[in-house]
Amino acid sequence: MPATLLSPAQIDRLVERQAHLMAPSAAARRLLDLTSDPQLEVPSKQIASILGSEPALAAQVLQWVNSAIFALPSPVSDISRAVPLLGLSRIRALALAQAFFTKAAKEEMVVYGVKGITFCLHGLETAFGAAYLMKQHEPAREGDAFTAGLLHDIGMLLMEGAAENLDGQTPLLPASRPLCQLERERFGVDHTILGRSLATQWRLSDEQKAVISGHHQEPRRSPMATWMGGDPHEVVPQPPATDILPLVVQIADRCSERRLMLSTATAQEGDLRTYRHLMSDEASFAAVEEAMDDAAPMLASLFGDVTL
Repeated sequence: MPATLLSPAQIDRLVERQAHLMAPSAAARRLLDLTSDPQLEVPSKQIASILGSEPALAAQVLQWVNSAIFALPSPVSDISRAVPLLGLSRIRALALAQAFFTKAAKEEMVVYGVKGITFCLHGLETAFGAAYLMKQHEPAREGDAFTAGLLHDIGMLLMEGAAENLDGQTPLLPASRPLCQLERERFGVDHTILGRSLATQWRLSDEQKAVISGHHQEPRRSPMATWMGGDPHEVVPQPPATDILPLVVQIADRCSERRLMLSTATAQEGDLRTYRHLMSDEASFAAVEEAMDDAAPMLASLFGDVTL
């Protein structure tokens, strides 16, 4: 029996309400608006000035750049120095993360049966994994992959806001069947639809919206060799550029789900088998998961002790 079947009008109201509740601060909004066009070069001094107007966001930027992830020889205390070190894409991602991670990290995800901090870690692991994969093929889009991975599941936060009458309902995770199917059976909508609507409210790019709405879709095959594994000196044909971003997020998403046990062993085996034409062996997946090891330290730098 569905807990709550949402009508289109209810979905619209939910997205509008939650988008307001999770809306970025004034400084973060200015930052997001300024960096929304990837073709526009924004002076670091201008970004630093915006960050300087909000101490909390500036402090998080400094915490991140001084974390073990970047392993700088000496601490950075000047926000104007931190901006070029992080890059605009990562600073934009941090502004978005502040908008919803701060609240989510302190709550329980009742619909899914996981802690909010686990949800945050999954987003960060997917971000680091997607960025690692993208760096192998299109280094200039590494930041885009990080942002897409970070935000791919934002619709799950809205699903929590829609949850009512959950007494006796089994949590949706770990999922033994496709998660979107389980969500639609219970609520009449899934988190990818809600996530795309929120992404529209937040003025994310069409590319990012496509990843959020499509990261559970079956990947399209292309006539290419595997991305990883085999002879490292071999020239490997690349898939069309439009395919790369969704694929790197999908692969990183599945790897993080396996690490955090967000899906059953059977589902994990099926999901990872889907990508065997891209990732030739277990070592390929292990390399992605190694890149994800940076996620927990970053989360701790933002929110303190991380207990899953």
